[in-house]
Amino acid sequence: MITVEKGRKTMVNMMKKVACLYRVSSAKQVGTENDLPLQENAVREFIAKHEDWEWCPEFEYFERGVSGYSVPLAQRDELNRL
Repeated sequence: MITVEKGRKTMVNMMKKVACLYRVSSAKQVGTENDLPLQENAVREFIAKHEDWEWCPEFEYFERGVSGYSVPLAQRDELNRL
């Protein structure tokens, strides 16, 4: 975004909204140590390290037990919403 201030162009730092897709690929992984809450925490910590990034819960998507290998893209609802 560029704004004009007293005849000069100045840059305004815009926050970048971050969309997140959390997933585990098999039903066996749901509820284990590889489950989604660990991914959520790691992503939020990573976002916090970037001053111009904004975590947006309205752009969080969860795939629980959906194989990216055997399930066609057209049937992966959360990935398609992203």
